[in-house]
Parts: sequence; C-alpha cells; structure tokens
Amino acid sequence: MRVTTLFLSCSLLVMSLSLSGCLDLSKNSAGNEATATPAEPPKPMTEEEIYAEMKTVISPYRQVILGRGGLGDHQQRAIISALQEGLITHGGNPEGQKAFLRIGDDLIQYAREGKVAERWKLVQGCVDAHSLLNIESHLLNRLDTRAKENLSRPRVTVQGYMEDLSNDSLFVFLELLDRSTGILETVTVQEGEEFNNLRLVEVTPGRNEIVLEYLPIEGMSFTVEGVKRIRGGVSSL
Repeated sequence: MRVTTLFLSCSLLVMSLSLSGCLDLSKNSAGNEATATPAEPPKPMTEEEIYAEMKTVISPYRQVILGRGGLGDHQQRAIISALQEGLITHGGNPEGQKAFLRIGDDLIQYAREGKVAERWKLVQGCVDAHSLLNIESHLLNRLDTRAKENLSRPRVTVQGYMEDLSNDSLFVFLELLDRSTGILETVTVQEGEEFNNLRLVEVTPGRNEIVLEYLPIEGMSFTVEGVKRIRGGVSSL
C-alpha cells in the first residue's frame, strides 16, 4: 500500500513539473535537443551520366540509320517528350548543358547520315529534336528545307514499261505513295506528261532509270530506278 502511494506521488510530481515547464521531455539524457538526422541531398549527375541518359533517348534515330526499322509518329513524339523532360531536369546546370551540346552534335550527324540514305522522315525528326536544344545550325536549317521538300513529293516506284510498236510510243507504269496519307496510286504516263505535281522528263534504259521533275519546286528533279525492259511488250517485274 505504501509502495503504491509512493508511485502515485512520483507520477503526479513528474506531470506537475512537465506542465509547469520545469521538465522538458524532448531532451535526451545529456540535455541536448533530440533531432532527426537530415537526409543527404541526392548527388548531382555528371556530364557523362546525363549524356548517356539522353543518348538512349535518341537511340531510335541510330537504329533507323542501321536499317533496324522505321521512325513512326508515336516514336518521334516519345523522343521529343523525353528530351523536353531531360531539359527541364538537367538543362539548368553546367554539366547538363555540356551533355546537351554533345547530343546536339549527335543529332546533326544522324541527320547527315539520314540525308545520304534518303531517309527524309528521319532527317526531319532529327531537325525537330535539335530545335528543342536552342542550338543554331545552318546545316540543319538546310537539311530541314530539303527534308520538307522530299516529304512533300510522292514516293515513286517503277512497276514496268510497255512499248507500242505501231507508233513507237513508250508507256511507263508507276506506283505513287503519298507520304502524308499512305495512299497508293498507280498511273500510266509517257515522257513529257504531268501528273500528281510531277512530270516524266525522260526514260533512260541504258541506266535503267527514269527522271522526274517535282513541279512545285522549280528546278527540282530526281531519278528513280527502273525495271528490266522488254521490247514489244510489258516488262517483267
């Protein structure tokens, strides 16, 4: 009974001291304030780390150059979105700025290689990605114009020829692909005829090709590989 009375008295004394401010329970035994250990801030990424991350983002362009698939609109939008996020995250620090300069150089190189391979959608994609970086490039400005020109004209495939021996006329069967809509169309034309903003300039059997002029752009001509020609009938495909 005396022990219980003593315990209750001590408890009341502690509560009284705590309420009066004389006893601070937030202090440890040494009398110091009890504080939580602050979390260490994340370590900033290096130039190489940022460059590697962004290099992965633009890697689909390289895959197109290597012949491993094409560049779809959905994929292009994903690349642009990821680059924008990277710029928001890393573009404000010097390491990120140096990394994006290197990415800009890569995009220029991919665009050059795309021009050689005549992969104009790839060239346009690289130009659009590069424009996000706010880096001026006269080369890409020229490639942008060239890509737009080539993407605006149909893709032409020679399907065959036919000669009319009665009047020595040559007909060329062409398949036209509208690059923007994906619609295929087949036409039969002769030298000098105009069709679908194109004109058949000449057929050159010796080089197995035809020469076409793209009418909306003055002076813009291009060649298309032909097929084996058989005199007096339709060529083999």
